[in-house]
Amino acid sequence: MEENDKFEALKYLSETHRSLHNKRQQYEWKIIFAVITFFVTTVGAVYSRKVSLPETGPIKFIVWIVYLSFGIATVCFLRSIHTANGRNKSFAESVEKQIIQLVNNKTVSDVSFSMRGFRKTYWAFYWQASLTILLAIAAAAMLTFS
Repeated sequence: MEENDKFEALKYLSETHRSLHNKRQQYEWKIIFAVITFFVTTVGAVYSRKVSLPETGPIKFIVWIVYLSFGIATVCFLRSIHTANGRNKSFAESVEKQIIQLVNNKTVSDVSFSMRGFRKTYWAFYWQASLTILLAIAAAAMLTFS
């Protein structure tokens, strides 16, 4: 393979992984805002007396199950998004190192995808997961203990 072809192939891989990462990151924030909006809106609707919950029956138990299930499902989905984002970022960085070697007229080794350095953005996942679970608990508590 000629060096120009290697460069174009590596450039394509880098652009593809960066593009996937960016698209998924935009989607991730839409999910966070939708979940926050759901929790705040449902509590706001009950407190503004637009919606009322039955006083009797297993409604409190059902509210807790629904809100915690929704929060946990959101956290699991966010974890998969962050894992995929970490892979794309790591792969793009590996390819970009190969491009730098090629540009500097060094021999290009095979592109290797290392899984090291994956946890660089997990602070965002922990923040999002904590916020989601805390809001689920707070919303369920506000609905059932009011």
